[in-house]
Amino acid sequence: MTAPKYDRSILILHLESILHTHNPWHYGSAIAEASSRTNKQLRILILSELFDNELKAKPAKYWSSIHNLLSYVYAQATLPAHEEGRLLMNVEVIFRGLSDETSFKDVIEASWDHVFATSSNHIPQQLRQLATTILPLSGDDSALIEEVSVLKNVADSYPVVALGGTFDHLHAGHKILLSMSAWIATEKVIVGVTDDVLLVNKSNKHIMEPLAERIENVRRFLNLIKPGLTYDVVAIQDVYGPTAWDPNVQALVVSKETLSGAEAVRKKREEESFPALQNFVIDVISPSAAKIVSDDANHLKTAKMSSTFIRQWIVDKQNSGSFDTEDKPRSTSPDVEMPGAFPSDSHSRDSGVGDTQK
Repeated sequence: MTAPKYDRSILILHLESILHTHNPWHYGSAIAEASSRTNKQLRILILSELFDNELKAKPAKYWSSIHNLLSYVYAQATLPAHEEGRLLMNVEVIFRGLSDETSFKDVIEASWDHVFATSSNHIPQQLRQLATTILPLSGDDSALIEEVSVLKNVADSYPVVALGGTFDHLHAGHKILLSMSAWIATEKVIVGVTDDVLLVNKSNKHIMEPLAERIENVRRFLNLIKPGLTYDVVAIQDVYGPTAWDPNVQALVVSKETLSGAEAVRKKREEESFPALQNFVIDVISPSAAKIVSDDANHLKTAKMSSTFIRQWIVDKQNSGSFDTEDKPRSTSPDVEMPGAFPSDSHSRDSGVGDTQK
């Protein structure tokens, strides 16, 4: 008998140990099952006491751990959707502590169709009236590493963090970039979004979301995953964005294949006698892998998760008469109507660092 599917589902995971950030396969089967049984929107809420204390106090020190966990969860959730032709399914991964249930009230207050969880113990009270499926974890903890890597040559956190990108048809690669930027920031995140005037040579430009929509999607997502910070989401028309004139930025988050853009920013700030930025690098992911191991920038651009691929998929569906506008998810919050530094690729006139997962 085929398991029922739902339009909007929420999956509750409990992070018991920081060691699971480096061995997240423990959650793989549960994530894949929840994804395969969801049609339009899957919100994954990862709860842990660690987000109240150890990880919260020194977020940048634990960059590698959180990046690894986040990339794995997004890859596992995205793969079933891509295999079943649901490229526009909205997947969101959110971290919250357990000290105060009101800290994730905003995340669960929505019209969900179904709850998935790996244990009934951590299902928030507000969701207990909904139909729930308890999913098993994968294997045991015998393969867990014995210690977690902690970055030594970085600050505990950074007041102001910057990144940039096109952010068209916001997908998992973008969300990892945005999430990790918010993760290490304590006051403000500045996001440069490539202006429409720089994207005239983009493939399937008519399918690209307009600038105002891309900016609003980024802002909504950031406010969802980490409320309380200031988010300056601004249009940019060059590689530098606000990093060229704002001396108060301390860190820059870039994707692996846009490190050259980070170097351009470094030189520009040096010319302006601004403080150097601490660079943080996001691994490029594909719909089937949490990390693409390659130092070849061209390979990374073709193998990664891409808005270019999504636009072509939409065009192909439209041409075949099989594209349903209802397939396009609503905003990042179901109750609202509708990576990284500043970007560049060979098909557009924009240039920058950060998100080339366009």
